[in-house]
Amino acid sequence: MTGFSYGWPSPSIPKLLDGSHVSVTNDQTAWLAVINILFSIPGAVVAGWALDKIGRQKIILFLGWPNLIAWLLIAFSTRVEMLFIARAIVGFVDAFVFIAIPLYVGEIALANTRGLLGSLTSVSLVLGIAIINAIGHYLSIYTTALICAGLPIIYTILVYFAIESPYYHIMNDQHEDAKHCLRKHRGVEDVDDEFIRLATVIQEDQRNKGHFMDLFTVSSNRKALLIMCGLRTIQQFSGISAITFYTPKILTIDHIVVIYFGVQLFMTCIASIIVDKAGRRPLLILSSMGTGFASTVVAVYYFLLQRTLVDLSNLEYLPVIAMIMYIVLHSVGLYTIPLLMISEVFPTSVKSYAIAILDLYFCLCVTASAQFFYVTLTFEGMYLALFCFAMFSFAGTVFIHIFVPETKGKTLEDVVDHFKRR
Repeated sequence: MTGFSYGWPSPSIPKLLDGSHVSVTNDQTAWLAVINILFSIPGAVVAGWALDKIGRQKIILFLGWPNLIAWLLIAFSTRVEMLFIARAIVGFVDAFVFIAIPLYVGEIALANTRGLLGSLTSVSLVLGIAIINAIGHYLSIYTTALICAGLPIIYTILVYFAIESPYYHIMNDQHEDAKHCLRKHRGVEDVDDEFIRLATVIQEDQRNKGHFMDLFTVSSNRKALLIMCGLRTIQQFSGISAITFYTPKILTIDHIVVIYFGVQLFMTCIASIIVDKAGRRPLLILSSMGTGFASTVVAVYYFLLQRTLVDLSNLEYLPVIAMIMYIVLHSVGLYTIPLLMISEVFPTSVKSYAIAILDLYFCLCVTASAQFFYVTLTFEGMYLALFCFAMFSFAGTVFIHIFVPETKGKTLEDVVDHFKRR
C-alpha cells in the first residue's frame, strides 16, 4: 500500500506534464514527488508517541482508511491542489508505516527468522512500486488511482486479524494478554520461558525508564543512532529514491521501466531469503560497492552524451544494463537491511523514540536527494547527480566496514549488549 504511494510519481509525472488529468508545471511535479515525504515528518512525531500509548496492532489497523481517501482524491481531482492534499495525507500515514511495521515485526519474530520477516517489509514496498509502475504506465491516472483504492480495503480486513505484540502487553503489565499473544505467534502452549525472558528485559528497561534524551545521553543508544543515521544516509544518497521518482528520465526506453522495477522486486525477495544466512555486513558492503560502480558507469555515459561529441549510438543499452545492475546490487543490501536493522539495535525503552527520529531523518534524506537530482538535472545534467551518488556509495562501503555490526542470529538483547560493550 505504501509502495503504491511511493512509486506513484514515476508513471504519473510524465502524464501530468503531457496535460493528462490536471494542469501542472515542472516545479509542481518536483514537489508532488516529495511532498508525501515532507508530511511524514509530523507523522513520525505523532507515531512515536502513539505506538506505546495505543498499541502496535491498533495503529497498524488504522492505516488503511487515510490511504483510501487519498486515492479517491487523486482519482477525482480537478486541481493540482487536490493532488497535493492527497500526497500529504499518504505521507503523514506512511510515517506510521515505516515506524510501526519494523517495530512490530522485530518484536514478534524469532531471532533466526527476524531477518527474513523484517526484509519482507521492504519486499512489500517494492512490490507496490513495481505494480503501480506496471499499471500506471499503461492506464490513466484516474483508473490507476481507483485500482489502488481497493488495496486499503483489503488491507484493513486482513490486519483486523493481526495479533498484538507481546512487548506492548508486558510494557503495560498485561501479562496474561502477553502470554496469549506469544502462544498465537509461536503456535505452542508452553511460552513461559520466553515470557520470563521478555518480561525481565522489558522490566529492566522500564526501571531505567527511557526518555527521548536517552538517545543522545546514553552512549550505547547514541552509537546505535549514529550508525543507523549513517546507513540511512548511504541508502538515500546512493540515489535510490531520486531514481525511483525519476526512472523514466534515466531509462528512456519505455518497457525497460517495468522490467527495472520487476528486477528490483525479484532481488529484494532474494535478499529477504539470504539475509539470515549471508549476514547483514557482507550484503551491505557488496551492495554499496556495486551501486557505486553502476552509478559511475551511467554518469560517464551521460557526461559523454551531454558534454562531448562522442558517438554513443551503439551504446544505447549501456545505461539500461548499468541501472539494472544498480538495482540488483542495491536491492540485496542497502534497500532492505537498514529498515530491518532499525528494529534490532535499540532497547525497548527508547525504541519507539529512535524509530521516530530515524524516520524523520529518512524523510529529510529522501527529500534532499530527490531535490538535488531534480536541480542538477535541470541546470547541469544527469551525470553530476549520478557521480555524486557514486561517491556516496563508495564512502558508504568504508563506513559499513568500520562501524556497522553484524546482527545475524542474535537476539534483540544480544544486539543491544553489543553497543553497551563497545
